[in-house]
Amino acid sequence: MIICCGEALIDMIRTSVPGSGEGFLPLPGGSPYNTAIAIGKLGVSVKFLGRLSTDFFGEILFKRLKENRVGVDLIIRTEQNSTLAFVKLIKLVDAHLRFIP
Repeated sequence: MIICCGEALIDMIRTSVPGSGEGFLPLPGGSPYNTAIAIGKLGVSVKFLGRLSTDFFGEILFKRLKENRVGVDLIIRTEQNSTLAFVKLIKLVDAHLRFIP
């Protein structure tokens, strides 16, 4: 049994939205969270230990764990809002980091 403990959050990735300009794509994330899911996909016994909100995003995080065979009985559910991380992707151009327009 492997137990992954730590953060689970929603990465809000900046993206273009046809007909609307720009928006954000919410993607489940957090290193320990993603590690637990990868282990679950390999068929190894794994549980996630952490705190997840009961809000809309917390439900997405919780459901994805269960769908990927990650044990959820060590998770504490709370009414606090889920953590959101707003992300702007960058690319390497001519050995210099530049923001993607």
